[in-house]
Amino acid sequence: MFKNGSEFNNFDEFISFCERGGELEFIYNGHVYWTTMSGNGKRIAYEAYNEESIREYNTPQEVLEHEIEEKKLKDILFDIEVTDRSF
Repeated sequence: MFKNGSEFNNFDEFISFCERGGELEFIYNGHVYWTTMSGNGKRIAYEAYNEESIREYNTPQEVLEHEIEEKKLKDILFDIEVTDRSF
């Protein structure tokens, strides 16, 4: 069973997923967000269809620090609604 509807049971699972190139789409407070690999081998995280929100990260640990609605992803990871999780 997943915690609070999240497909991640812990931070290590999220980090492993990212390290293997996983792509994630999720909803938080009615907004859609994505995290995926960029063309230059870095990880990006952003609100869907909002180019100004795109942030680039070197590691999955840095992605966990990505801010969404003034909260860090690591603080809401178990509250998000995962809508797509793929490689």
